[in-house]
Amino acid sequence: MAILHSLFALLKYRYENYLMIAVFLVIIPIIAEVFKEFSFKNIKINISNFLMIGSVTFVIMVSAYRFIYHHLPLKYSSKGISEQQIEMSRFLAEYYKGEKVLANDIGAISYFGHVQLLDMVGLGSTDIATIKINNKHHSRERYITENKKYITHYVREKNCGIAVIYPEWFPGDPPKNWIPVSLWTSSTPYGPAISRVVFYALKPEEVAPLQRNLSKFNLDSNVKQWFYRYR
Repeated sequence: MAILHSLFALLKYRYENYLMIAVFLVIIPIIAEVFKEFSFKNIKINISNFLMIGSVTFVIMVSAYRFIYHHLPLKYSSKGISEQQIEMSRFLAEYYKGEKVLANDIGAISYFGHVQLLDMVGLGSTDIATIKINNKHHSRERYITENKKYITHYVREKNCGIAVIYPEWFPGDPPKNWIPVSLWTSSTPYGPAISRVVFYALKPEEVAPLQRNLSKFNLDSNVKQWFYRYR
């Protein structure tokens, strides 16, 4: 699997980091065995030694590049994930445990949130994934229209009370009758796909409880929270 991934994948994201570990697990014992009897005094320049030294040098250079290039993103990505996804999961576990919630970045929420998760993107909700696949051959305009119509009907049918989403990821725009209550903005752009997330009340009667719960929640001080005001 790792070999196939190496041949056909772009090795530039955190999802491929396991390949570097796999390479080290294979190559380090080989290098250790080769260098056990190695001596620069007795080294012979031949194709075998040239390839061996070149391979070791290449692995070291690639490893150094990946470390330097990804150091800051890795350092701040964990902070960004903590400020957004972990905080969302803490909030939902505290105030909406066992309830149906629509979301689009589902990792921490599904693991820590203990909610009945409806996934707007479709990774965790096969009904939504199916409708996206069925509509993928349509024009972009019809694709967006059909997906928006289905998701809107889906959350209403499932009696979902709130949504915690990136509005930019909703097909078209979120429905007009969805009421934005609060917006969280992380202190770092690394980690989350988008640094700000919006809490929506999907029913008018959910607005006041959602406002109250967000106000009481002990939010990470690095996260900025704004409330929408209505006249």
